[in-house]
Amino acid sequence: MLKDKMSELHSGSCCPLCNPGEDNWRCCCVVNRETRIHASLPRSSTKRMCEMSADAIRFFDKVRLGYACWHWTAQTDRDGYGMVKMNGKPVRAHRWSYEYFHGDIPEGLCVLHACDNPPCTNPKHLFIGSHQDNMTDMMRKGRSTAGEASASSKLTEADVHKIRASKATQQALADEYGVDRSIISRIMTRKMWKHV
Repeated sequence: MLKDKMSELHSGSCCPLCNPGEDNWRCCCVVNRETRIHASLPRSSTKRMCEMSADAIRFFDKVRLGYACWHWTAQTDRDGYGMVKMNGKPVRAHRWSYEYFHGDIPEGLCVLHACDNPPCTNPKHLFIGSHQDNMTDMMRKGRSTAGEASASSKLTEADVHKIRASKATQQALADEYGVDRSIISRIMTRKMWKHV
């Protein structure tokens, strides 16, 4: 059993073979699918890998550990995030990992990936932020599908320039371009197509 193998390998909480190299992280040995892997864990974590709960054992059995990303190998949602069932309810795997290693996630906040890799569950790659922080990060890194790149876009950048320069009513423009009047309003007030 995984837990027995982990107990065999651990005489302490830190692996003598690895040098963590970062002040805020300690290195622990983890056994995953019969393989001994050295992985950096948050120094602030009180968890010893040999004292894991049944949920943690189930979690690590579905993760391919590495020095960089910890890839989720089981079920994912439509956005590519790992899904795990904990206490009978589905939870995104990266959120579970954050809570396990760092502690509770404040209400209303998201767990963001520094690595921009949805199946990653490495707690070193996860940080807390608001939904707006997540959207700003996405835009800054060029991961959004804004404007013409969006599959649902009916307008081009040239259309947006013409709409903003036009003296016609919003309803007339909406009829001309085949969109709702509210879209024209949001384009005029730069709430949509901000990048143009």
